[in-house]
Formats: sequence, C-alpha cells, structure tokens
Amino acid sequence: MATAAQRLSDALIRHQIDIERLKKGTATKFVKLLRSADAGMVAELRSRLDSYGETGAAAARKVKSLERLIDAVVQSRRTLWTGIRADAQKELKEIAQMESAVAQDLFEEAVGLEEFELPVLAAALFLPATRDSVWLGRTTAAHLKYLEIQERTIIERSIRQGVFEGLKGDEIIAQIRGTRGFGMTDGELQQTRNGLAAVMATAVLNAATIGQRLTWAESGVITGLVWTAVLDGRTSAICRSRDGHGVPLTDNFPKDIPRLSPSNARPPAHYNCRSYMEPTLRDVGIVKPHRMTVTDTRTEKARVRDFRAEAKKRAGAGWSGLTERQRRRRIRTVANEWAAANIGTVAPSTTYADFFSRQSRTFQRSVLGPSRLKLYEEGGLSLEKFVDFAGKPLNLEQLKTRYPKAFVRAGL
Repeated sequence: MATAAQRLSDALIRHQIDIERLKKGTATKFVKLLRSADAGMVAELRSRLDSYGETGAAAARKVKSLERLIDAVVQSRRTLWTGIRADAQKELKEIAQMESAVAQDLFEEAVGLEEFELPVLAAALFLPATRDSVWLGRTTAAHLKYLEIQERTIIERSIRQGVFEGLKGDEIIAQIRGTRGFGMTDGELQQTRNGLAAVMATAVLNAATIGQRLTWAESGVITGLVWTAVLDGRTSAICRSRDGHGVPLTDNFPKDIPRLSPSNARPPAHYNCRSYMEPTLRDVGIVKPHRMTVTDTRTEKARVRDFRAEAKKRAGAGWSGLTERQRRRRIRTVANEWAAANIGTVAPSTTYADFFSRQSRTFQRSVLGPSRLKLYEEGGLSLEKFVDFAGKPLNLEQLKTRYPKAFVRAGL
C-alpha cells in the first residue's frame, strides 16, 4: 500500500499539469485583454496621422501635432495598463487562495483526516502575500509596469521614425500593431504581448507556490520543502542545479537531502519556470514511486510542428488526398513513436544530475553546448558549477575565472 508521502507526491505531480494549464490560460486571457485595445489605438492613430499629414502645415504646428498625437495614444494605453495591473492583482490573489484550498485537500486526502486537519487560512492573507511577493527581482505589478514603459517606448519610437521617414499612416500602424496576413504577430507590439504572456504565466506559478507554502506551514508534520524540477531537455540551468535540494522547516528534515542554496530560493526561478516545491513529511523523506523523464530539448509547439511535417513526409504525394481526420491519425502515429522512444520513468531518488549523466552525448550536448559539455566530461565540473550563488548561468569567461584548472583539463 502506498504511504502518505507517496500519495501526496503522486497528487502533486498530477496537479502540476493543472497548474501548467492555468498558467497558459491566464497568460492567454491577459494577452487578449491587451490586444482588445488595439482597435481603439489604431483608430486614433489613423485619424491623427491623417490630419498630421495635411499639406501646407507649418513646421512648428506639425511638431506640436505630433506631440499631441503621441500623448493621446500613450494616455489611452496608460489607462489600459492600470486596468491590467488591477485585474492581475485580483486574479493572482484568487489563484493563491485556490491553491491553498487544493493543497489542503491533497494533504488531508494523503495523510488522513482522522489524523490531521489543516485550518482554513483567512482570505485576507492572500492579497498582501501575492501583491508584495518579489520574484526575479520585482513584484508582479513592477514587472507589468516595466512592460508598460517598454510598450510606450516602442509606440513613440515607431511613430517618430515613421513620420521622419515619410511613411503613410497605415504603414506606421502596421509596423506597430502587425499585419493581418501574420495574425498581427509581426508588429513591434508583439514583443510586449510575448512579455505579458511570460510575466502572467510566471506570476501564476508564484501565486500557486505562495498558496501551497502558506498551507504547508500550518500542517505541523511537514519537515521541509524540496525543489522539484521537470526532467527533460528544456529544464533551465538554474532548475537543473537546484533539483533535489531542500530547505528544512524542522529538525527532522532528512539529512541525506542536500540543502538548497540560497535557502530562501523558491520557484519561479525564471520566466515560464515549471519547478515546484514538494513537502517532506515528519516520518519519511521523499518517496516518489517514479519521476517522468523526457529526453527531448524541443518545445511542445516545435514537437507538434515536427510531428506533422514527418507525417506529411511519410505520406508523400498522398497527403493532399487525406481527410483532416486521416492526417491527425498519421500525426498521432508519429507522436506515439516519439513518446515510446523519449518518455520514460526513473527511480524515485533520481535527481536531474543523475538523469543527465545517463543520457546520450547528443542530448547532453544539446542541453549544455559543446564547451560546457567538455567542462562537464573532462573538466570535472558538475551541473551546479555552471550557475552562480543566485542560480544565474555563468558565461565561459566567468567559468574560466572561477575554475581555470577545469579549462586546462578539458583542453579549452
């Protein structure tokens, strides 16, 4: 029969899938909110650029007209971003509160209500916890304010440059917003949209981590938290180095688990981070029935694109005659072949370092790059050596300064 720790670990692994979906859904919702104001901005730009371009206007009048144009657009976007920050604060508070309730349910189901029952945390805790939480050096509101400033700079630069170059109003608008042929993704503002998606996805993980952590602290039987990363080719250097490292909450924390450094580090470690903290129970350490692995460095989007391309290649000229359902079946066959070859499980105690050491040299090279792989293989540097104390990846010059003998051993 599975132990309480095993049941809790299994439930948390399953729940991470829900969190990934929540991250994507929330990011998509906020990007749509940002894009919803594009039509109004375009209408204002078109009207003002047309009047700005009237012939015969004095130079001084044209300069004032241009400044008024920019001020009007910036003001409307400022109002939009104020609303986005307010909505984000409310959404993240609700996510933290929801995750606290989920963590409570998972814990009580795994451990047993007859033994432990966690208190329901006051709703008032979650607003300041998410609002004031700093991740990657800023609060969520500060991340969003930075994006607003970035967007303002893009809009102002594009208008000034377009006017200076004598572009038509619609040409300036296309540069800013994008063109219909590319789904509006080829404009300068796509940079801000991508940034907003990354910020909100990461903020969701941060809020979820806060909700879980507040709940674990009330359990009385959790001895510590262990950084748990995804075992695949896209895992970042910082998460690779922290995987399997823990921070004690009581004196009963297992001595064989390496300590997390810095001890106050928590996911997210970077934008779009997928790691989470797993609790250890008072009487046992980490007892996972398995850990899933994926030996592929491509993103999910890239894999889907490649699966379709491979299915099309195999079908040859017959592809055009297939129905969409038949095509999906062919694509699924390719995907299943990939899954059989690349998805597996490893022992419960496996860390990312253990997993990495057993992978093919091709996989290792794709993750580290050729020079770092030589330092790993011949220079004797372990994965955690490739990042600094804060988990930031070190470049080759920094590595050479810190570990000159490793470069000599590796022949670099």
